Amino acid sequence: MKLIRSDIYENLKMALATLRGNKPALIPDCLGVMIGVITVMLISSIISGVDTAVKKETRSHTAPTQSSLSSYNPAFTSPVFRVKRRMRKDLTYDDAVALTQLPAVELSVPFLDISNNFFGSKITVSSAGKTSAAVSLQGTLPDFERAGTQIIKEGRFFTQYENDNNEEVCVVGSSVGTDFFPFGSPVGQTIGIGGNQFRVVGVLEKRTFCSRR
Repeated sequence: MKLIRSDIYENLKMALATLRGNKPALIPDCLGVMIGVITVMLISSIISGVDTAVKKETRSHTAPTQSSLSSYNPAFTSPVFRVKRRMRKDLTYDDAVALTQLPAVELSVPFLDISNNFFGSKITVSSAGKTSAAVSLQGTLPDFERAGTQIIKEGRFFTQYENDNNEEVCVVGSSVGTDFFPFGSPVGQTIGIGGNQFRVVGVLEKRTFCSRR
């Protein structure tokens, strides 16, 4: 046992002596090892970043997280198409509920355009002495906020309680808030929609549209 320990000690002394006698060579060797390790780390980081970017871009083209379904294409306005459109069945609330049963669907929320009344006339919006029939009106459910397609800038979205009790509350877009309430916050103010007074509970952020090339 003593012989083995003595051998280890002698070998350690020889190794240290060799290092002390070759200091000029030792420094380049250490630098070489350090450069090699740093290079490997940089290459790994670059590969990881490229992999993440490719996966993100692939998902954006092949697996969209949000989709909009309609019984017609609003871009088609020819007389023949308008006749065909009237013959199609509208999507219903039950259709939205049925979509949630699909394994790939996490959330399905109905979204109804109500800009026109039963007779096809535009519903007017008014407040602070200003009236307009060019405001786009949509009806939806509180779960629409979870879809993440639009973000609340100020205030909040209407609640399930307000929806269940048919309370006359609304969320307005950024442009509507600026046009009808130019001197203060729209939240807490009232706005007339089709002759009824609705209390504004929230304002949406201005939407930006980006084109892909």
